[in-house]
Amino acid sequence: MITQKNTAIIIPSRLAATRLPNKPLIMINGKPMIHHVWERACESNLGKVIVATDNIEIQKVIEDSGGTSCLTSVDHQSGTDRIFEALQKYDSANKIEYVVNLQGDLPNIDADSLLRVLQLLENKEVNIGTLVVKINEESDLDKEQIVKALCIFKENEKNTKALDFQRLPKDITINNLYH
Repeated sequence: MITQKNTAIIIPSRLAATRLPNKPLIMINGKPMIHHVWERACESNLGKVIVATDNIEIQKVIEDSGGTSCLTSVDHQSGTDRIFEALQKYDSANKIEYVVNLQGDLPNIDADSLLRVLQLLENKEVNIGTLVVKINEESDLDKEQIVKALCIFKENEKNTKALDFQRLPKDITINNLYH
């Protein structure tokens, strides 16, 4: 059963982005972007919120706001790797059963969306959930910075398995791609 005690929202965040350097620290309405993302996660009241980062500046933003951050290696290949390290450091007693991976560049995420993805995890056949939205612009297909999720939804279906994640689609039409 999902409870606040066995659930964590972990937000991977790094400064070394090539497309938009220092993106987590870009100011939006007087606060760094990462602060807004952390606030949205806290508003969900789903569980412990942890920002996993390789940067002391990001760590300071979160901790100065009363939040929890975990300093991770700079060598991770993905946000998922960063989350795994943070979970190992934070939850050495293995009490966390459910983890929501909230991307660090979603300052306007709705707390209800986090709840919906967490509810997927109540099904024991599901071990990870990802929120996706339909790709509507043909031009987005060639953008490497947009990770595309290949999903085939049946009529009126809200949840389905992602068949693949790709940066550049391989012989796939826009009809089944989400991001």
